[in-house]
Amino acid sequence: HFWQQSLAFLRRKKEKLKKTKCYITIDETHDSYTGKHHKKDRKKLTKEEKEIQKYIHKYKPKNGDTGSFKYLVIALVYGNKRRVLRVKALKRKEKYKQFIVETLKEISKELSFECSLFDRGFYDAKFIDDLQKEKIPFIIRAKLYDKMKNIFGIYRTWKSYEYLVSGWANTILILGKDIKNRPWGFVTNMAFDNLEDVRFVYKKRWNIENIF
Repeated sequence: HFWQQSLAFLRRKKEKLKKTKCYITIDETHDSYTGKHHKKDRKKLTKEEKEIQKYIHKYKPKNGDTGSFKYLVIALVYGNKRRVLRVKALKRKEKYKQFIVETLKEISKELSFECSLFDRGFYDAKFIDDLQKEKIPFIIRAKLYDKMKNIFGIYRTWKSYEYLVSGWANTILILGKDIKNRPWGFVTNMAFDNLEDVRFVYKKRWNIENIF
């Protein structure tokens, strides 16, 4: 029902949203769980309780927590505003990246957005390949592995490298260092005249942290 409301919002605001740059931010968040439900003997649980147990994760966000609930959140950033469009409660070890791709496809039917923004937790070759196949613009923060550093090096001046995923030649890896000498890495299928600009677009992802 909430998702249908979000689609209705996009249709209702279509003309207004055309006049501003729109970004889709995607991330996971945890909510505290303080019960002991997940520690009970599964043999003594009802069918409904067993289903609930699947959603209780081991991660403890705060002191006193015994676990947490985990959510995938997809939000719209436009101008100085932000709005959650879709939320999915996640089971333990649930695979949900195809759900993200399908959601972005549906959003793209209603809204022309600049790009989708992901943190390092979503850095995955198969996921990048799926986004490319559906022609979804994206920026994903790249994990800077030691092997990557050995192959490319991390430079003060920003540089881009062809990043082949299943033959997608227009996917690029952008590497560089900021003014504090900290290494940055991104994978994107967008074109940037000034490679350093990718950081300024990517910073819009922080809006979803503000929502949390």
